[in-house]
Amino acid sequence: MKKNITCFFLILFSVSIIIFCYGCISLKETAETDDVVTVNVWLSKDCVEEDVMADIVAEYNAGEGKEKGIKIEYRGYDKSEYEKIFTLVYATNNEPEIMSIPSTYTLDQLQELGWIKPFENVEGGLGAVDAFEEGMWIKDNNKSYALKSHPCAYKLIYNCEIFEKNGIVDENGRAKPPRTWEDVVNYSRIITQNGGGKEYGLVFAMKNSQHFWENNLIIPFEKTLGYYYDGKYDFSVYERAFEEFFLKIRKDGSFYPNPGWIDEENALQLFFEGNVGMKITSSFYDISLYNDSHGQDLRWDIADIPVFDTSDTERADFIYETKNFMYITSAVNVMHNPEKVVEVYTMLHSQRLKDELRKRNRILTAETDTKTVQNNKVKERFSNFGKVIPLRGLENAGAEFYTGDDVCNTFDSIWNSCNGENLKEILDNVSGMCNKKNLARF
Repeated sequence: MKKNITCFFLILFSVSIIIFCYGCISLKETAETDDVVTVNVWLSKDCVEEDVMADIVAEYNAGEGKEKGIKIEYRGYDKSEYEKIFTLVYATNNEPEIMSIPSTYTLDQLQELGWIKPFENVEGGLGAVDAFEEGMWIKDNNKSYALKSHPCAYKLIYNCEIFEKNGIVDENGRAKPPRTWEDVVNYSRIITQNGGGKEYGLVFAMKNSQHFWENNLIIPFEKTLGYYYDGKYDFSVYERAFEEFFLKIRKDGSFYPNPGWIDEENALQLFFEGNVGMKITSSFYDISLYNDSHGQDLRWDIADIPVFDTSDTERADFIYETKNFMYITSAVNVMHNPEKVVEVYTMLHSQRLKDELRKRNRILTAETDTKTVQNNKVKERFSNFGKVIPLRGLENAGAEFYTGDDVCNTFDSIWNSCNGENLKEILDNVSGMCNKKNLARF
């Protein structure tokens, strides 16, 4: 008992020290009158363009906010400092109404602790949910928790010259991009068989296992297979991807040799040297690698990510979130006008902010990613990256486990040695392992 009391006072003392050290920056403004409602917005600088956000807030406060009786009190913190701020504000019940969440916390944890509010449970929130595409929302159990804001599109690039040389053409004799994953398998086989050990159907950048499986399995195949996480992990959704694509490509040997030594930059170099027929690419990860030395002489183009069922080809290409997110916190529980918080939240994800970011040439959408490319031919081909809409939000509720060594090692072992037998059992095992880990976090 004495030991417990001692521990309690040590914790209390530690929190007091933190409050003393950060007291001058931790207290939020709480003004809420009939005329003006203050909405506090605290964000980690790694999830926002600091100067742009500050200017947008100042403009809003002076104009639209003043008319609507809303004042935004915005603060941005360095990532290392923000971790301490986040812990402090919840220890002292001083959380702002809108706050980004450090990556050390999962959505499950935040729900369990009651720290965040789904929009459906906030006055005015349903209107916000309806105002944005469903895929823009981070959802869990049919509840909407946050909007994504930094998207990344996925496409397939293909070598027109190799396609035409191998008779992979349309009725006009032009290179015919694959529509299905079966097409990719067949085209890869043809290109590799006719390549004489110099040209291959595909290039896989497997040097970074986590990066490879995320960008060649998890994301591209979601378009027709769905997502592996919906409150629980279920990697068996990728059984078809392994059976009908990866293991067939491996059996045919229709990929550039020794993929374990190839990274993204090497893979693009091999493609633009004319040695490879196809490669999955993304605006966020790959556009920075497209420079004046790439694609000058080669005739190549961009196609939509393939599907299994051609009836799905009208679905949007995938956009993936790469940044942190803003949540509405439990602070709205004591507010008289919580709809004002929803108003601010939607403004911070509005076209106004996106336009300002584009004006300042900042990366927000796939469209602005292309501005980093100097080669006009490359830029023109990548322009369609900015014309896609998302299918879903982020890998929510602690889904970062899929990038862990256990999952990546499982995918690697399937690629290296699985002949298709017991494939579902293998995937079910890694699902169970991740589900146990997720439960163990609480």
